[in-house]
Amino acid sequence: MTVEQIFINAKVDSKKIERFEYNGRPHIKVPSYTLPFGVIMNSGLYEKSTIEANYQKLEGTFAPLGHPMKDGKYISAREPEAVNKFHVGAWNRNVRLEGNRVYLEKWIDIEVAQRTKDGRRVLD
Repeated sequence: MTVEQIFINAKVDSKKIERFEYNGRPHIKVPSYTLPFGVIMNSGLYEKSTIEANYQKLEGTFAPLGHPMKDGKYISAREPEAVNKFHVGAWNRNVRLEGNRVYLEKWIDIEVAQRTKDGRRVLD
């Protein structure tokens, strides 16, 4: 079996980014799409039935910069090592299915993002 690795370049429509106050702090909302049906990601196949049954679990989860890894293996964004190394003040909100993929919003706490080099890079 031949495996092909594909790198995806994400593009952001800056006109759709919103700034707002949440819990008394400045935030940014970035619309995002992920998990098209049948995608291979992080060495696993995500079939339509699996995505439909589980996409709601993304609501309120961390949205790290890159997929967290430890010792060369993928780990959950909830793991302490992932939070310490990959968290940039972002999490997922308003998760829903749109067509053949998952729509969600990345909510970014600006004050938290400014605390790290990667967080500042996200804000730029």
